[in-house]
Amino acid sequence: MTARYYHFCFTVLVCLFLGALQQPVAPADALRTVTHVFDGDTIVLENGEVVRLLGIDAPEIKHATKTEAEMGKEAAGFARKLVEGKKVRLEFDPSSPNTSHKDSRKRTLAYVFLADGTFLNAELIKQGYAFIIPGFVHKYREEFERLEREARENKRGLWKKAF
Repeated sequence: MTARYYHFCFTVLVCLFLGALQQPVAPADALRTVTHVFDGDTIVLENGEVVRLLGIDAPEIKHATKTEAEMGKEAAGFARKLVEGKKVRLEFDPSSPNTSHKDSRKRTLAYVFLADGTFLNAELIKQGYAFIIPGFVHKYREEFERLEREARENKRGLWKKAF
C-alpha cells in the first residue's frame, strides 16, 4: 500500500473522529431528556439547552413579594413533576419571524410535548400554573385562552389564590 493510501485513510479517520465530537443540532421532532426545571416556564435539556415555553408565562420563583415567590415555586413544582427526567419533543412556531428560535437571552423558544403527547405549555395553563402572554400571537392562542378561562373559572392552581 502506498503512502497516499495511508494518508487518505488517516484523513478519513480524523474527519470521522472530529465529526463524532461535534454535538449535532437535534431536529425539532427528536426526543430529548429534560434534566432540570428552572421555573414554571423554563426547562433545561440534557445537552444544556435552555428552553423557554412559548406563549405562556408563569410566576417567578424569586420575586419581591413572598406570595409571588410561593406561586412561582408551585408552578415550578408542577412542571418538575410533569417533565423532569422525561423525554420531550420541541415544536417551533411556524409563524415566528425568528428563524433561530432564540430569544434575547439565547433561550430556545418552543412548544414542548412529552413523549406520551402531553402538551406541556397547555397543561400548565389548564391546571392554573401559567397564564397566556397578553398580546402575543401564536398558533395555539385560542386554545390557551380557553384553557386559562377554564382554570380561572374553576379556581385551579394559582387562580385559587387569586382575588
